[in-house]
Parts: sequence; structure tokens; C-alpha cells
Amino acid sequence: QDFAHLVEQISEGIKEGRWTTILGDDVSGRLPALVIGKIIARYNREHGINPPKRIFFAGGSINYEDVPDEDLPSPEKNEQNIQERQQKLETYIQDQSKNLGDRVLIVTEHVVGGRTVRRIGKILNREGINFDVASLWSTKRASTLKTILEHEEHNIFDQTQFFIGQENAGASDPFGSHISGFLYDLGVPLNEATGIKKDGTGPVAKLNKEADRDLVKLARQKVREMADEIYLKSFNEK
Repeated sequence: QDFAHLVEQISEGIKEGRWTTILGDDVSGRLPALVIGKIIARYNREHGINPPKRIFFAGGSINYEDVPDEDLPSPEKNEQNIQERQQKLETYIQDQSKNLGDRVLIVTEHVVGGRTVRRIGKILNREGINFDVASLWSTKRASTLKTILEHEEHNIFDQTQFFIGQENAGASDPFGSHISGFLYDLGVPLNEATGIKKDGTGPVAKLNKEADRDLVKLARQKVREMADEIYLKSFNEK
């Protein structure tokens, strides 16, 4: 399973207390970041280490689901909106930078072109914050992704480690029967169970008031169960 494989890859870093903050990519990356955050927090608590902070940012595309078709922006305007979010995100990270600690783990659901990772990496680098990247799946191998980003953004990703649950993937079902199947039976897309949605060009997501709160609670319960199961398999020290 992709998730278990990803946790296996980052397990040594968890044991070393490598990450002081989990930086989750909303919206699709929120549940993965919650699972990984819970696993790291549990290990840290059981070994006398402070649990990592968890912070979320709005990466990826702009959300236009509430915009009528006739009002959708042109490609040029959409690019301007993305640049606006980038500026707001930079300010947001600057405001948070003193609380991020020594090293950040960026958690996202997938990496295709690496645009979101590149944006957030450049901001963290400017703030002098070290970071690694954990993704449930990618269309590329971790080594290939690192090589591409190092070539495109000199001196930003040199010290960054990339952890990918499933490499060379066209898509992935990271939660398997744990969560995705559970939600599928209810006819609910995974993102609707997060209880949040992107807020225009804002750097952070906002509460989705239309979300079914009972469903969100059920999804969070499934996240806790999954985190506990993976933790016991990965860190059940005898």
C-alpha cells in the first residue's frame, strides 16, 4: 500500500526527530498530512520528543467550483490569480517562519509537474528553512523529480529528500479500503470529507460550510484508525 510504503521511507527520519513541522497541501493533501502528522506525533510522545506542528497551505490550482461558467477566468487571468496566491502564501510563510523549527516536511497527495513543491520550496528557502517532501504518489521517480527541480531551481533542493509512496504512477488510491472505499460506498468524493475548501487566491483553505459534519467526523475517525494501524506495523518495537 502506498501509504505504508511512504511511512516506511520516512521512518528513520521520524526516529531521528528530523521534522519539527508538517506542512500540508490543502485540500487533497489534508488527510494524508493528518495521517502522517498523527503517526509522527505518536512516536514523538512515546519517545519524549515534542510533537511536530501541523500547518496547512492552499497549493495547486485555484478553486473555481462556485464560479459560473461564463465568469471563469481566461488562462492569463488564472495565471495572475496563481501569482497572487503565491504572494499571499509567501507572506503567510514569512509570518509562520519563526514557529516552523529546524526542518519542515511538506506533505502532499501527488506530484506531477512539481509546481506546488517548487513554489513552496522557494519560499521556505528564502526564509532559510530546510525542508523535505513526502508525496503519496508521483508520475516520476523520486530521484528524477529531485534532479529536475535541482536543475530548474539551483541551490534550493540540494539538501531536500524526496519520499514517494508510489513512483511512476498515473494515479493512486492512497487510502485503499480504509477510507476511499468507505467514502465510495457513501457516494462521497474524498475531498468533500475534509470539511474545508480553497478560498479563492487565499493562502489557506477555509471551512466548507456545506460539508456534512457527521461525514467529516467519520472520515477523521477513519484517519485515526489508519494512522494507528500503520503505526503499529511500522513502530511496534519489542
